[in-house]
Amino acid sequence: RALSPERPCVYVLGGAKVDDSLKIIENVLGRKIADEVLTGGLVGQTFWVAAGRDIGEPNLNLLLEKGFDGEIERAKKLLAMYGERIKMPADVVVDDNGEPKELAIKQLPTELLICDVGSRTIAEYSRRIAGAKTVVANGPLGVFEKPTFARGTFEILKAMARSKAFTVIGGGHMVAAAQTAGVADNIGHVSTGGGACISFLSGDKLPVVEMLTRAKR
Repeated sequence: RALSPERPCVYVLGGAKVDDSLKIIENVLGRKIADEVLTGGLVGQTFWVAAGRDIGEPNLNLLLEKGFDGEIERAKKLLAMYGERIKMPADVVVDDNGEPKELAIKQLPTELLICDVGSRTIAEYSRRIAGAKTVVANGPLGVFEKPTFARGTFEILKAMARSKAFTVIGGGHMVAAAQTAGVADNIGHVSTGGGACISFLSGDKLPVVEMLTRAKR
């Protein structure tokens, strides 16, 4: 149901595995599976840079140190193709000497590290999730391992848990976040497949599934 969804279908993609998220976006928007993609984490920051926004030297350097130059170029192409269907955060939470500080997008660039999405983004993304009939999420929207910067990820998961949509979460970090937030039991499907889940959402063929399909035929 994640790849043949009831509409509207919303994908929420975050975390630090930008390459994997871009593969998923290329598949679900290219095949008209998702109606829109909501981004956060390093995925959202990559799209900001691709859109020409200055996010501040420390944040840009983090992307470049991880070797995301190619991902920034891919993100540019995706924005050129799909534009408004790819949503970027409207505000962020930065680490100000260990304390959370919320900044609007117009307050960027910042010399502080971006660690979460802000209140406006949580409200907007939650609204879009509430209006969807299928929601698929992979990757946290911030550094959820630190309680100070877990709010964005937890609130989006809570919005999914409240939703009447068919909901799917994947990736070890997102599953751990759902368990910590106490909402894992209210998600329609919790994938523990890790890389297999990403491959499935990216449109790759899964060897075991292919073998079972052949065996059935």
